[in-house]
Amino acid sequence: MKNLLIILVTILLFSTVSYSQIKKERFLDKSRSKFEQLEQIKLIEALELSEEATLKFFARRSEHRKKMQQLHSESDNLIKELTELVDKSETSDDDLKKSYENYLSVEKRIIDERHSFINSLDDILSENQITKLIIFEKRFKQELKEIIIHERKRRRE
Repeated sequence: MKNLLIILVTILLFSTVSYSQIKKERFLDKSRSKFEQLEQIKLIEALELSEEATLKFFARRSEHRKKMQQLHSESDNLIKELTELVDKSETSDDDLKKSYENYLSVEKRIIDERHSFINSLDDILSENQITKLIIFEKRFKQELKEIIIHERKRRRE
């Protein structure tokens, strides 16, 4: 009987922990989705896009974002490798150089992909709209950072 009680308490504890993690992941996914929807609405307004241009633009932008996510993931993995190499005392300078050159190569590919995406928009957007897009993205990211910083400060108080 005592063993059964211990087993039940253990199962209850693990199920509670896993449930809270799942709930947190769902909350983060919903929040991310809402930010993306807000960004899309504001972007359509800022660029004054037609319905046809909106469909073409967001299809191309979606492809670009997938590529960027892959590149950023690759960059993050290389940073982990660099960290591990630096922590090892017997890593040679050649290994370090090769690793950070790989990292810099991926960072260059990120910049090149961004440049390529912006240049590919000239068949959908006017030069004025492309300029507005660049300004919008920079401002939107800055606003998000400010909101996050403000929320963190508010929670600490």
